[in-house]
Amino acid sequence: MLQAGVGNTHWLGMRRGECRCAFCPLCSFFYLETTMLYARIFQVDLQPGTTPQAVELFRSAIAPVLKVQPGYVTSRFLTNTAANRCLAVMYWDNEEHRKEAENSGELQEVFNHLAPYFAGQPSIDYYEVAVQTF
Repeated sequence: MLQAGVGNTHWLGMRRGECRCAFCPLCSFFYLETTMLYARIFQVDLQPGTTPQAVELFRSAIAPVLKVQPGYVTSRFLTNTAANRCLAVMYWDNEEHRKEAENSGELQEVFNHLAPYFAGQPSIDYYEVAVQTF
C-alpha cells in the first residue's frame, strides 16, 4: 500500500508540489490547494423525509456520471435533514469544462431524477474557488 511521507516529503522522496501523482494525500491536496477551481452550487428544499433517498441517488447515479465528465475534480453533497435541504457543490478544473458538463444531456438527465424529492425550485450559482485549505 502506498503511504504519504511525513510533512512536506512525498512517499517517493519528492518535495511537496514536485509530483502530481494523486495517489497520496500530499500530492492531491497540494493540487487542490494551488489550482483555480470553478464551482457549481446546486441547492434545493426537499420533501420531508426524502433526504436519505436523495443522498442515495446522488451516491449511486449522479456521482458516477460526474466522475467521467472531462475536467471534473470532486464534489460534495451536503444535507440538512432537520430543514429538509440539500446542497451539491461540484468542482471543475476550468470554466469551459464546467459549462460543457452542465450542457451535457447525460448530466442533466441524471440530475432530473432528483426532481421527485424537490419541495421547491432549485437554485444554481457559480463561483471561482478563491481559497481552499485542508
